[in-house]
Amino acid sequence: MLQTPTISEFADRAGAFAPYPPMADREAWQALNHGPHEHTAARLLALAETFLVEPIPMLRASDYLAYSLDGSRFEYELPQVQRRRMMGALAMAYGLSADDRFLAPLIDVVWAILEESSWCWPAHAPAGLPDVDQPVVDLNAAMTAFELAELDYLLQDTLPLSVRRRILREIQQRCFVPYLEREHEWMFGDARGQVTNWSAVCNGSILSAALYLEPDPVRLTRMFERGLRSLALYIDGFDDEGCLTEGPGYWGYGFGYYTVIADLLARFSDGAIDLLAGEKLHRIAEFPLRCQLSPGQFVSFSDAPETLAFVPGHLHFLARQLGLPGLLTLAEAETREHHADRINWMLRDVLWRTDVSMASMIPERHEWFPHSQWMIHRVGIDQSLVVAVKGGHNGEMHNHNDLGSFIVHCHGRSLLTDPGRGRYLRGYFGAERYDFLVNRSLGHSVPVINGCEQSAGPGYQAVVLVHEVDDLGAVLDLDLTAAYPAAAGLASLVRRLQVIDGPPAMVILTDTVVFKAGITGSVISQLVATVRPEYRPGLIQVGPMQIVFDPELNLSLIEERGLQAQSGPDRDLFRIQVMPPEPLDRIQIRMEMTL
Repeated sequence: MLQTPTISEFADRAGAFAPYPPMADREAWQALNHGPHEHTAARLLALAETFLVEPIPMLRASDYLAYSLDGSRFEYELPQVQRRRMMGALAMAYGLSADDRFLAPLIDVVWAILEESSWCWPAHAPAGLPDVDQPVVDLNAAMTAFELAELDYLLQDTLPLSVRRRILREIQQRCFVPYLEREHEWMFGDARGQVTNWSAVCNGSILSAALYLEPDPVRLTRMFERGLRSLALYIDGFDDEGCLTEGPGYWGYGFGYYTVIADLLARFSDGAIDLLAGEKLHRIAEFPLRCQLSPGQFVSFSDAPETLAFVPGHLHFLARQLGLPGLLTLAEAETREHHADRINWMLRDVLWRTDVSMASMIPERHEWFPHSQWMIHRVGIDQSLVVAVKGGHNGEMHNHNDLGSFIVHCHGRSLLTDPGRGRYLRGYFGAERYDFLVNRSLGHSVPVINGCEQSAGPGYQAVVLVHEVDDLGAVLDLDLTAAYPAAAGLASLVRRLQVIDGPPAMVILTDTVVFKAGITGSVISQLVATVRPEYRPGLIQVGPMQIVFDPELNLSLIEERGLQAQSGPDRDLFRIQVMPPEPLDRIQIRMEMTL
């Protein structure tokens, strides 16, 4: 749990917060063009040059309505995010160069953002055009408030007074007032007190903006009393080993904004309030290291992408602050996540970088998250084979009906995969969620029993029967009986995933199914591959991996072409289904995978 809030002891500092040098401090900002900051500063300056000639994107009513009409988010979200990217790059370029060419275009885009009818994304708002008298506080609205508040602090009187007043007015009306006066589902969660990355992003952004702009100590205290309670729930959403079932992508997003408010609050309180203190926070900070498959590739359970990068400055900060140098090994790639294209992260990607060399680090051979029931096992000196498998329950944050799902990752590529995040269209987070293949059992390497897929809800769960690791390999036995509805007719379903380090390295999958008395049923053991397999009776070849099974079993192949991802190109997946030729009362399917 987070420590008892003591913000009231420091609230008299409201309106006078100065955590970083403002841009008027030319010497401090010019220094950022050198040393460990040099590459990032040069990249931002080059980006800003392109925005000197690029028009501010239009935001049309018809684009806002596109989500209500056909479920598409991108017509409105992409140009809205591009405006914020322009604002951030132009502001950073002005500070780094002291070149007045960047100032007028910057003020233009700030003004355009202030004029937007809503900062909320259409997918998070009531249907139709926005009601300006009922602003919705969502991820984008909160992030926008923080961007404008930090911009106001950095530029100070370089901005026209009318613009500064407008920034304060819009943030107060769109975010601060509704933050205090309304209940928000993202703040205190569902009946189980379960919150998502929204808690960290929205609270972190609004509380950060408040440290800069809220002049009333009483209101500031009230805001932090609410916000810190919500952030405590966010930290509770990680298990004791630091695992987040939303996945490492949402670690970068949510825990990123948690880190930002932790840093600003520590500065505001002269270190008296430390939201990063404690062993659990260290384990949370290490989470992406522990679920890395290969450089740039990560476990893709739930709505997590497999290919992923993080804001390098965030990793540098945590490595330095918490004594975790291994995080620097993840800092070589530049992220393309939308939050990184905002001034708050552009600023920190410069300020938080250090000149500490990146130490080589080999991940642990075996990772086990007992509460979340994730096992990750790495094979070989070069860890060229990584196997990941999950249990848990089907009421998790960003849930997929995927208990028993697993990944076989070889030489930097997942041969058998978990599809991870799909495209966030209308219905993806609603009643139609499990109509999307990537969210339902049919999109995962899990059994189908008597035509029944797994059901959604926390009561549909896995039970760990065995977890063992030794010098020879690792094994995980999951009882998946409770993952399926009563119509499946199950007495028991146990999935065993065994990894033998070898040589040769092997993965042995065994599904043992027993039906209730008097019931005979069908079982499909499904594998989801990323490459088109070749097969014949008793043998499947998936890239360099050979899969052997009983040749008396039937096999079918279903090709899923052009599955949409939230970002990146569409994907092709291949569902390999192995099944007995006739219904039985007791069935065991064993597949031996050799690499």
